[in-house]
Amino acid sequence: MKGLCYLGVVSATAWLLAIPLAALQQQGSPNIERVGLGTERTVILVLGSECGPCWESLDFYRTLLGAPGMDGKQKRLVVLASDGVWPVKRVIDAKQFKPHRLTSYPRVENTIELPDQPPGILVVDGKGVRLGMWMGRLTPKQESEVLAAIETK
Repeated sequence: MKGLCYLGVVSATAWLLAIPLAALQQQGSPNIERVGLGTERTVILVLGSECGPCWESLDFYRTLLGAPGMDGKQKRLVVLASDGVWPVKRVIDAKQFKPHRLTSYPRVENTIELPDQPPGILVVDGKGVRLGMWMGRLTPKQESEVLAAIETK
């Protein structure tokens, strides 16, 4: 297990969240393969545990989880925790929000551009190609744009 940095206590969850130590030391943005893509669309939410606008938008995030095809395989909702998995996990557990995946915000290969601070939403297709990016508290028009971006024909 040499060279791994575990986030929290080693358990089944920690194994899924293990990040190679070298990845934490590199510059760039998260590697798209590490995020875990849906086959058609992936919605990536950049959230922070103490980000007020992040949690004010929780009803919209739940709407995204209820979108057609948002089953974790075809379409997937991933939360990237800007201030660490465990602080964000405590908040989403308390608010009973269940994304398909929760992961940290390590700096690894520069393969995907993300919002630089929470809240942020990025929608990518099954190959990781960016279909849209939104930052800050969204207007109703922007929420409609996000929903349109995750639709598949």
